[in-house]
Amino acid sequence: MNHNRELRLAFAETFQKQRPWVNQVSRFHSTALDQGITRYVRESAWITQGGIFGYDQHELVNRKVVHARRVDDYLIYQRGAKPSSWLAEVQASRSAAISLGTARLLENLPEGANHVSVCRLLVALPGCVNWLADLEERIHSDGQAYLRKAQALVDASDDPAAAKHALLGLPMPELIASVNIDPQTKRVYALLPAGKAAFVFPRPRVIPLVQELLKDYAARADDIGGSTVYTRLGSETWEYSARQSTAALTTLTKTVGNALFENYLGSEDKHQRLKQRVSAARDWDDTVFNEVVVRNPRWASMPQPRRKTPTE
Repeated sequence: MNHNRELRLAFAETFQKQRPWVNQVSRFHSTALDQGITRYVRESAWITQGGIFGYDQHELVNRKVVHARRVDDYLIYQRGAKPSSWLAEVQASRSAAISLGTARLLENLPEGANHVSVCRLLVALPGCVNWLADLEERIHSDGQAYLRKAQALVDASDDPAAAKHALLGLPMPELIASVNIDPQTKRVYALLPAGKAAFVFPRPRVIPLVQELLKDYAARADDIGGSTVYTRLGSETWEYSARQSTAALTTLTKTVGNALFENYLGSEDKHQRLKQRVSAARDWDDTVFNEVVVRNPRWASMPQPRRKTPTE
């Protein structure tokens, strides 16, 4: 990259004798770390031809950092400045089996195919929803841990003004838009960043409901659906074919639709059950805005209804 840049500059000088006021330089570093991990850093630096503020030159450096480890025939890597323990802990997969859904797709390949591509997207849907469930659980855990600390500060003080002042020094998670105190019970709770809509935290988690709807599909997802593309060469022909199995899509539609009706939409009682599982006791209660004591500065630009007394 540096050589190509020098060639471009040399070519530019053939018609204009003027060097740019900044020069771009590419650099590459590799550092061996413990447990077979290597840190690779690619730098792109912009260097001035002169300096100010008492310096002779200045640099603006951009870096791309990769931590990598070779495991048998695989190179496993992570993009980011900080290494992660999973790189050292990951082991090579010893299983040579393929899923039933992939095997069914490959059964249709003709003899002599010289290129094959298999694509299966919906098989990953249950895993994606499970990942969202883990993320939702972590977000709720962080929010509840914060509220326990906030409740301890309130319980330890007999002076409401002092308790509010102590809450100002407690960093808030992103989930929380404001900290509220129930004037009757002194219970600390929070509001989500939903503007003028009142959504109270703690509250039930939502993704487990989606997992319930996907339960029947998840049990079959690995065995159905997908597409294949293959090419085959003949003496004077080139054959290209693409085939799509809709079994995964139809099964997903059918199982989720049936589960939605059977669990939540089939009767008024089921409607109420769904409402109870996704809502908190004081959702949509505008009086919660009168109990705000501290707002999260990150959400200060989001409008909320005015309360009777100013917030800290």
